[in-house]
Amino acid sequence: MNRKAALLTKARAATLLLLPLALLTPEGSALVTPGKASDIYRIAGEADYGVSFHRVRDRFGNDFRIAAHRWSEGYDRVVVLVHGYAANCAYMKPLQRWFLARRFDVICLELPGHGQSSGAPADIPDMLSYADIYRDVIPQLALQSFKQRVFVAHSTGSVGIIEQMLDGDALPLDHIIMVTPLVRSAMWDVSNIAYTLVGGLIDTVPRRKQRVDDPEYHRLLANDPRPIDWLPLHWFGELAEWNETMREDPRRSSRPVTLVFADQDTVIDTDYNRRFLESRFDNAETFIVEGAGHIVYYAEKAPRQQFFAIIATVLSADADRSADTSSPNIPQ
Repeated sequence: MNRKAALLTKARAATLLLLPLALLTPEGSALVTPGKASDIYRIAGEADYGVSFHRVRDRFGNDFRIAAHRWSEGYDRVVVLVHGYAANCAYMKPLQRWFLARRFDVICLELPGHGQSSGAPADIPDMLSYADIYRDVIPQLALQSFKQRVFVAHSTGSVGIIEQMLDGDALPLDHIIMVTPLVRSAMWDVSNIAYTLVGGLIDTVPRRKQRVDDPEYHRLLANDPRPIDWLPLHWFGELAEWNETMREDPRRSSRPVTLVFADQDTVIDTDYNRRFLESRFDNAETFIVEGAGHIVYYAEKAPRQQFFAIIATVLSADADRSADTSSPNIPQ
């Protein structure tokens, strides 16, 4: 083996240390011939489904076509969902069904390079691009016509809303919930060392497998029309650079936010992310779901029920506060 081949072999081995980055393919799933894109998004027997596309441009001049999926029953409340890394809106069905059952219309945005949105697969020019996309797309969703507006982001979907909140953007949202939010991925220091060692020798790494014991999740993976099997190292480089800039960033926000973490999450650095976000958001309320991994809403029955009980409690508290502020003060 010559020197170059040996170096490549070592570099490939080093990239294995980067694999905790992803929401990864469960063991035992098999890729089959994809169906129509809309097939995996539909919810049987539920709301009318449609998808719209929104042209946006980030601060760096990059243009994207962002898919916004909508499940509508004409309710007067709405939830906006954003999925995590290497996923798409079809993988959020438990959340979609739960909100529809509670009389919310549902909108789900797909990040660049995911699902039906444009962009290099699972990549982003800069982490700040996520915030720019939200700034362009959210005002186009006509949320003002709803009396209650909730935003729920999973993992990487939280990056853009973190930036918007720290920037003090006037968001047309009544409550923001971040589920296992990404700041740093798991094994952060080791992953950075591996990324430095790889350098420019390798552009992508394969998705590692993690166990998700849910038949629906397996069916979605098997029929995903745009599966993501390889992860660009460029994306991790942008995540690392964003983290470096955030270390000395003085911005804070007093806007209320709900943070939900899982005690068995092997994808993100839960302890660091919790400390970081609580230090930046003065009115953060944090919950830990016991017995759940990164994709909390596909956990086993007990932790899944705990997760949805948390969401119900948060929304109930919001409703109570809204009632208090809208009622006149009556002398007793």
